[in-house]
Amino acid sequence: MIVSPLASVADRWRLDCRYRGAVRIMPLLLTAALGVSCTPERTAAPPGSGPSAVAAPTGPVTETAPSAPPETEPVAEVGCDPVEKVAIQGEGHLVGDQEPPVPYNSTPPTSGWHVSGDVPIEVAPDSKPLSEPQQVTVLELGGIVVSFRQLPAEELASLSDFLTEHFDGQVALTRYTKLEPGAVVLTGWGVLQRCTGVDEQAIVEFIEEHVKR
Repeated sequence: MIVSPLASVADRWRLDCRYRGAVRIMPLLLTAALGVSCTPERTAAPPGSGPSAVAAPTGPVTETAPSAPPETEPVAEVGCDPVEKVAIQGEGHLVGDQEPPVPYNSTPPTSGWHVSGDVPIEVAPDSKPLSEPQQVTVLELGGIVVSFRQLPAEELASLSDFLTEHFDGQVALTRYTKLEPGAVVLTGWGVLQRCTGVDEQAIVEFIEEHVKR
């Protein structure tokens, strides 16, 4: 039997197509038979690794120590220094609000230039404290001056009542801005005593020793 060349070519073409079709279909058949998906499995992300997760700090964690309570200023102990003697200055009379021609040699003053006329020896109101020349006038008249700058309201009221009751007309109490807050100074003619706070015993002793009226 004679085979046409054209027939043999056609046969080879058909065989080749069958072969290629079988090659293409075999993986599909194997996949269906084994039940294996060609798509790679997705693994579950660990908790906290999603887009909205906040990254944990990688550096060392330092603990903040609790803040210490605010310190309070210690309360100064009430007491007085020894009595000081101050040199007597030359004196003269000043008219009105005239300033002394020379500075006083102590703060508060204990002698020197002073106003003419009498000055009430009493508790001076805050609105009208005694000037330095007025304080010297009180001393020249034999009185005592108790000066302060700032005291607790109750302590000041108690001191005012005490001096008015026991030493009326002998002791003047006045605010004096050249002192430190809490300081109290007792002055007589040529003497003074510096105190911290109100020491009633020291005040009484100073008055009894140096008052001249």
